Amino acid sequence: MFLHLIVPTINEADNLRTLLPFLQRELGQNGKIIVADGGSTDASQRICEQLGITFFPSPKTGRGPQ
Repeated sequence: MFLHLIVPTINEADNLRTLLPFLQRELGQNGKIIVADGGSTDASQRICEQLGITFFPSPKTGRGPQ
């Protein structure tokens, strides 16, 4: 089974530093993580790039549309 895990965020750099490596270990080669970001002004995008995680910017319209 292959999973796509979508994580909606906005300014969650501190949490992403812990969450994303954990998710990568748990999913291994059986999944892909996508961070759908609602306009962060912190280091969220840089953290995703460093970890090789897809970062998808989206409008500030709430978690549902993200």
